[in-house]
Amino acid sequence: MSRKEQRRKEWIARVADFRASGQSMKAWSNQNHVSKDQLRYWLRTLRENTGPAESVFIKSF
Repeated sequence: MSRKEQRRKEWIARVADFRASGQSMKAWSNQNHVSKDQLRYWLRTLRENTGPAESVFIKSF
């Protein structure tokens, strides 16, 4: 698995965790030691660039 693929899988899990948490972006980002801008970037990137199977997985959380 390439570094890019590994990073994408990590962020798919982070985005799912964020959505399941019910927290605000700011609160979740602070708790998980990532910037709010990183979270916003990955939310947008995964929403725009996911295939049908991945988008169902991401939206289910």
